[in-house]
Amino acid sequence: MTHDPLEEFVKKNRQAFDVLQPPDEAWDHIARQLSERDNKQVWYIWRIAAVFFFLATVALLMARFWQPAGESEVALNPEIQEAEQYYRSQISSQQQLLTSYLAVHPEMTQEFLQDLGELQDNYKQLKDEYRQTGSQAVLAAMIRNLQLQQQLLTEQLNLLMKLNNQHDETIAL
Repeated sequence: MTHDPLEEFVKKNRQAFDVLQPPDEAWDHIARQLSERDNKQVWYIWRIAAVFFFLATVALLMARFWQPAGESEVALNPEIQEAEQYYRSQISSQQQLLTSYLAVHPEMTQEFLQDLGELQDNYKQLKDEYRQTGSQAVLAAMIRNLQLQQQLLTEQLNLLMKLNNQHDETIAL
């Protein structure tokens, strides 16, 4: 074993080192400072959270209820809502069916989705315009747009079914 003079000195004089103890008030003072610092940090975090919550609430309420000045909104009457619901359900079911075919024929996806997206964007614009004006011409354009969306989906489905049948016949031969 190696002989370390420092270690030996500490062992011999250990009692002299243990005589010096910090006063009891020192530990109380340190504990208070740590507690105060922790409390300040906790309050700071709570303040930030409260400000964030307030701003998020204001933003959500503004998005939900705010309308630019001068714009009156015309509510959609029940007949329009019923027609929209009918076409939306038809379009939705056709889109679900179409998804399975597009997985087999991905080359046809991009152009079709672009056309459908344009029709859907136009519909949203028409709906906003109808809510502002209540125009019957805009209403007719909305219904025509939904019909075009359904027609586009039907044509795409028919085309994909034909391609699928041709593919199946080729495999059978």
